[in-house]
Amino acid sequence: MDGPTSNPKIIDAFLASLAAFATRKERYGTLDCDRCVDFFEIVRSLASLNHGSHQWAYHISPALDFPNAGRRATRYLLVAYSNPDPTGIPNHLCFCVPLFFRSPSRPDKPSIVACFDIEAITPLSHGLYWENDRLAGDFLGDFDLFYEPLANLFWNQDSSSVSPNTEVIQAEPQPDRMSIEGVTYQESITALLWRWVLSKEELEREIDPYSPN
Repeated sequence: MDGPTSNPKIIDAFLASLAAFATRKERYGTLDCDRCVDFFEIVRSLASLNHGSHQWAYHISPALDFPNAGRRATRYLLVAYSNPDPTGIPNHLCFCVPLFFRSPSRPDKPSIVACFDIEAITPLSHGLYWENDRLAGDFLGDFDLFYEPLANLFWNQDSSSVSPNTEVIQAEPQPDRMSIEGVTYQESITALLWRWVLSKEELEREIDPYSPN
């Protein structure tokens, strides 16, 4: 696929998100920020994004150790998206999303929330996109392709902001397809998740490169 950030609207939206951080009253990790999602809502809803080669999966990380963590979460939700490329090259995206647990004294609130604030999530894999006859990475493009379907699912974005890919996914549900690896896209991203689940120390370094682990 062409580099996603060739569309200036994507860049503008990303920069607007960054600018919003300075004025946001509820910061991530407070359990009530505007990008926190009830974990059980994710369990119920994420599969609704699975259509054709567009597949999503999740797995909870093992307990992680951060000696200087402070309030940093020690459990994370690993979320993977197949991010299919027309050429068939493996192009999966995987992000690490902190989980926060609420005291049982607040039964009126979700007991576990995943914080999708872009200050909080950590990219674990990166897509490659054709640009000027070569494959190149695109951090902003990765973020947009991963984040926009989730925003449309969980935060009721205006329908005018739905990307062309998302509209097609919703209109033409199809069974999972085979990737160039000879397995379904769902199997392929599930294998990616397990690769990170079984790599505890590497996962800790990705989240906190300065950790002594």
